[in-house]
Amino acid sequence: MRERRTLQLAKNPVAFAYPAMTDRRRVFMVGSSRNRKARIGPMARRTNFLMAAGVALAAAAAGEGAAAADLEVRIEGLRSAEGDVRVALHRQAAGVEFPGDGGMVDAAFDKAAPGALTFVFAGLAPGEYAVAAFHDADGDGELGTNLLGIPSEGFGFSRGARGFMGPPAFADAAVTVGADDVSTTVPIDYLWGEE
Repeated sequence: MRERRTLQLAKNPVAFAYPAMTDRRRVFMVGSSRNRKARIGPMARRTNFLMAAGVALAAAAAGEGAAAADLEVRIEGLRSAEGDVRVALHRQAAGVEFPGDGGMVDAAFDKAAPGALTFVFAGLAPGEYAVAAFHDADGDGELGTNLLGIPSEGFGFSRGARGFMGPPAFADAAVTVGADDVSTTVPIDYLWGEE
């Protein structure tokens, strides 16, 4: 059980907690209020280390936040207002082909509208990112394909990148995000149907 006392020194309240039991794992305040010393036990040292580590991590996170930028993705060439437009943001990951799920860092979707839509991925750390998007006209959450595996719904990649018999390479679709906001365009291609 602890007794809590508050002292007034030079108009600054100082709270001291005096442990009722003598336990080496606690911090004890010894001496007068003006000249106090702390005898720190092993448990208090661990606690102080963890608190210092937490403060360092918070400072590092605040530092990352200062360098964060937004990526504005403009989806162009949508044919109809049917279904949704789904957009995935990727980073290059070892052993994962773009646009594999292993490299996806964020995703968004919105109701489709003829023409263009804009998505913003906010607070990104500097680095290389690529965008894959598709017009999910039937609203099932997946890119529709025919029996041969060829997409039957509109799709596209950042920077208008195109692949041969499959998706483009990450490097072809990559957009560099630095300290400043960046934008990219994703033209949607429809392989089948009316133009």
